[in-house]
Amino acid sequence: MARAAAASGPGDAERVRGRVRPAQDVAGRGHYLRGSAGVYYLFGSESRAQGRTELVTLMLTGIAVNAFGGAGFALLMFTGSTASREQIVFWQLGSMNGSNWREVLVVAVVAVPATVVVVLLAHRYDLLALGDRTAARLGVRVERLRLVSVVLVALNTGVAVAFVGIIAFVGLVVPHLVRMILGPTHRSLIIASLLGGAVLMVYADLAARTIVPSADLPIGLLTSLIGGPFFHWLIRRNRRRVGGWT
Repeated sequence: MARAAAASGPGDAERVRGRVRPAQDVAGRGHYLRGSAGVYYLFGSESRAQGRTELVTLMLTGIAVNAFGGAGFALLMFTGSTASREQIVFWQLGSMNGSNWREVLVVAVVAVPATVVVVLLAHRYDLLALGDRTAARLGVRVERLRLVSVVLVALNTGVAVAFVGIIAFVGLVVPHLVRMILGPTHRSLIIASLLGGAVLMVYADLAARTIVPSADLPIGLLTSLIGGPFFHWLIRRNRRRVGGWT
């Protein structure tokens, strides 16, 4: 629902008509970020029991919230104007068309500090990979680390999706591919994933602008068409070699 509210906001309607008003555009993205924060807070609060995060409850909560958000999203599309519906559909597929340096600055203000914190926590993630009990014995506050990680994920994901839409498989394929090449050490894994994702986005955007003459394809369309089969190949390859993700 948060994504739908941002996508069909006044700033996006103005963009379709070619008259973007910066204050409205930023306000719409702000609504999206607040909605994302609310959803992640709901995930965290509903999945915790006696101070511990229950994975099954977290997954079921995600399914329920996704269903509710999908209904709200459909309602907003049904009641919106034709221009708003077109913008929503295009935003769902993801695109960097029309992005500017002002938007880059807004993203950087949120994403850069959050990313720095993630890199500083890399050693604790290495310990957490050994298991909750082992990490706790080594001095890691497991639940606190998970809560901080959820907040950082919400910030980075929310600010990125608010401006470029839903671009699938970049955050799924790139880290797994980097992990297969560099190993499980999180500091190098995080930095290499950031660089790899950025490079992939540049080439995906270039392909989206040049494959079809006089038309810009949605980036999410290309990443889904390529990323889906590629990720399936990664899974089969890894299972065949080591019997699962390591």
